[in-house]
Amino acid sequence: MSSLAVKPRLTRLTPETGKRLICKAQADELTSMIQSSHSIDASRHFETLYLHQYEAIKSALLGKHTLITTPTGSGKSLCYTLPLFLNSHPKMMMGWVEKGGNGIVIYPTKALGEDQKEKFVRWEGMSGGNLNVGVMSGDVPVEKRRGIFDSSNVIITNVDTLHHYILPSSDKKIVEWLSNLALIVVDEIHYYGENKIQTSFEGVMNRLRLRSPNQTFMATSATVTDRNKLVPCISFNEISKDTSGSGRQCYYVTKSPILAPTPAQQSPVVTVAEICLKAFKCGLKVMGFCRTRGLCEAVYDIILRKTKDFPKKPEVAIYRGGYTPTVRKQLEENMFRGFYDIIIGTSALELGIDIVGIDVVVILGTGMDEGKVKQMGGRCGRSGREGVVLQVCFNGESEGRAYDVPEICWSKVKKGNLRDSWADRVMGMCRAVEGGWGEKEKALWGEDVYDDVVAYWSAKGKLFEQGGSWWAKQSMRNANKLLQIRNVEPLTYLIIDVNLVKEDEEITNRSKCVLDTVTYSRVFYYSFPSAIILHRGVSYEVISVEEPPRILGGESRKECKVLVKRFPTVTYRTEPFQKTNLTLTKTFSSIGKFATEGTLNVKRQVWGYRKIDKKTGLEIARSEIALPAIEWDTRCIKFSLPRGEILARNVGMTGEQFDTGLHALNHALSKSVALFVDIEEGEVDCDHIHHGGSHVLIYDNKPGSNGPE
Repeated sequence: MSSLAVKPRLTRLTPETGKRLICKAQADELTSMIQSSHSIDASRHFETLYLHQYEAIKSALLGKHTLITTPTGSGKSLCYTLPLFLNSHPKMMMGWVEKGGNGIVIYPTKALGEDQKEKFVRWEGMSGGNLNVGVMSGDVPVEKRRGIFDSSNVIITNVDTLHHYILPSSDKKIVEWLSNLALIVVDEIHYYGENKIQTSFEGVMNRLRLRSPNQTFMATSATVTDRNKLVPCISFNEISKDTSGSGRQCYYVTKSPILAPTPAQQSPVVTVAEICLKAFKCGLKVMGFCRTRGLCEAVYDIILRKTKDFPKKPEVAIYRGGYTPTVRKQLEENMFRGFYDIIIGTSALELGIDIVGIDVVVILGTGMDEGKVKQMGGRCGRSGREGVVLQVCFNGESEGRAYDVPEICWSKVKKGNLRDSWADRVMGMCRAVEGGWGEKEKALWGEDVYDDVVAYWSAKGKLFEQGGSWWAKQSMRNANKLLQIRNVEPLTYLIIDVNLVKEDEEITNRSKCVLDTVTYSRVFYYSFPSAIILHRGVSYEVISVEEPPRILGGESRKECKVLVKRFPTVTYRTEPFQKTNLTLTKTFSSIGKFATEGTLNVKRQVWGYRKIDKKTGLEIARSEIALPAIEWDTRCIKFSLPRGEILARNVGMTGEQFDTGLHALNHALSKSVALFVDIEEGEVDCDHIHHGGSHVLIYDNKPGSNGPE
């Protein structure tokens, strides 16, 4: 790495850990805990376990709530798969129940859960028919849901499906299945504890816990930072010492050469690509992380162009959201086999994907918390090999400070708990529908939330009191629909290669002509008419974009089309120009003297674009376009400032200076939010007002965000 234009600065070293399997006595101990007549030689099977896996499995068999926090790639999934397998046996005796029971495995995303189902197939074969795993998601037709619970004793699902379909169900089979729930597994639990859906996650877990009396929780995470923010009222036995064998990891921070002759050479995107190629030339396998699909495609494109004349070309892959299931599965299989020399991806690579043999991790951008850096960096240095992690700063003063003072890359800012009062109220009402809102619920949610739920819904006439508990009225039986746990955008666009469309073909997201999918909030920014888009290293020109329906949701179609054609000889890229109009539609609470909380209508419109030469990075042309605005309602906080009073007090200040300072303050506060509450940078935006303003306004930056009512 010494040939970089700017010398990397060391930020942290992690120690090497030794590989340690369990001994025969420990394997025998596990065997003796399992009083069954399995057809497999359990003792011989157990002797292949790492020590931390043995400790986690033993903890679960004793009925202890267990948290496994060993690094990425250390075999955490086996820690819960084996207890699920053992628990399925009808003659099993374990700490949590005497005759086994049902299990639920909760993955962060639907796609990840469906992929993980295949890993359970060999365990089903070994169980002699005792282990039966089903996948339950919102895509499963209503008439088939009962059959899944009839035939399965382990259900793979996600928090959204639990909230909308499983917990609200009045089907007697599903209710009975939940009452015999013994083991609850939450994979990648940090995803919920370090995310603004934390309140909703806690509510779903509380509702699930109240459905059966005897449950053991198991959770995994390589990066959990606050053990107290996992599952309320549960104390975990933590297994944290890695015994799978990992080499030392060296963390560095670097930046692009700011005095390079052209803007393109000053780009941190180019720096990431060059680091990847230097690693490849040294015989190392490398993985690069970028924040957006556009940045990933840009790095991937540069690597392909720079290796065009290499005598031995690297095998390069790009992995991000939006791929069709077939493409995603093929990429994951190749990564598991260690096929690729260079992998470029977004945060989609962080969750549950097995990747072997990585020596170097390159991360574009700083400003993320310690846990996220560790999650990404944990991809290298496995199997006793030393790993190198390089963070490349974006150009700009805030990122440049991370190079000047690299210790801030690991600073531990104590983030606040972004409590969502609306999520608490909806979860409380859902529980009142499912089993009442009483003393047990008060113990789990806490007295403050309990009282607020009662006061809020009673005032609206939606609760009645009976037998010491509060119950939902019939009109609230679909209370779950009042809350989308994650931002669910009302529309998806399919990116379609016109040259691959067959005559009279009915196009779905699994059709071969579909290259990609784009969310409603990004479609005109990413794929406006005449835009050049990159897909896995191939350039396409956008021919047309279907206009969205006037009314989103309801019975309207959920997918629209973007038609593209190949443009392999293009020498430029495109960047859009956009404008945003904000209208405060409702104010429903005050925060102190100057701040109010309310709902906001957002209209965002792309009105033009520019062409930029790929080689020089210089602008070569501009064009105007007419596109419909993307519109949605969201939540906001507005801080009103007494403009006239401030100008009167500061005699030397001009209106222009006030406007400049106010504009900077809007951006500074919106960027700072992610430092103090558990959201990602970019999930909030601000009013970009330049002239005559008198407020700071910060809002949730995605369609589908939960409003208060």
